[in-house]
Amino acid sequence: MALKAHLDQAANDLSNRNHQRRSLYLETSGILRDGHEANVTIHNLSAAGLLLQTDLALEVGEKLLIDLPEAGDVPAAIVWCSDDL
Repeated sequence: MALKAHLDQAANDLSNRNHQRRSLYLETSGILRDGHEANVTIHNLSAAGLLLQTDLALEVGEKLLIDLPEAGDVPAAIVWCSDDL
């Protein structure tokens, strides 16, 4: 499975890290319960959560099901939102 993404240039500031990090932005889409497509950009993904951007109005507490490559469907909940993040 291929994923469309944008990889930023390496940051010069290590921010107390041992190695440089790059930002990888994954572009994907999903299907809402009503059948409409939802385009999202994943800005940050870790074992503890993710930061995504979408033009959908998501509410704190809303439940999502995220289909991750090689992990399958993973349940998630909105814990914070601001504008389109």
